[in-house]
Amino acid sequence: MLILLTNDDGIHAPGIVAMYRELVKLGEVHVVAPETVQSATGHGITISTPMLTNRVKVQDDVFTGIAVDGRPVDYALGAKLAREAIEQVLKLGVRGGQVVSINVPAVHGSQQARGVKFCRQCTRPYVDEYEERSSPRGQKYYWNSSVFTLGQSEDDTDVAYLREGYITVTPLQFDLTDNAALSRWAGK
Repeated sequence: MLILLTNDDGIHAPGIVAMYRELVKLGEVHVVAPETVQSATGHGITISTPMLTNRVKVQDDVFTGIAVDGRPVDYALGAKLAREAIEQVLKLGVRGGQVVSINVPAVHGSQQARGVKFCRQCTRPYVDEYEERSSPRGQKYYWNSSVFTLGQSEDDTDVAYLREGYITVTPLQFDLTDNAALSRWAGK
């Protein structure tokens, strides 16, 4: 099996190394990740500069991956739990055009996840806050407080189950067509 491993924390993040060590047990792993941390960049894309790539060796040759200079889990136990969830998904089957989102709750030491929940994706947005500040010359600027909050989410979503300590598995697809609306609008 050919596996693409990526993240938003950067190619040198401990979590991607831990995931690599677990995923090579399942097949051939290729790593392509941001050169630097890209968390919270949303749907940002690189449009006005070239997107540079570099082959890099990570952590004394654990793997060689491709670091991407563009926009867009730590803990070894979390990587092990993620691999086990991936194995369950593979047994169930994944078809072409399907993507699976797997999230692992923060676990430390001898802690364990409460289990695996197959569930829908939470679609509520995170809310981030910006502080208004002034430069020494009086120019106003805004600084992200890096405190992201998510309001109450529905009980049957990935976010709710993560909060309860479960590993969440959500099948996704590339086709975002709202088929119900398309049917209603057809012929009008």
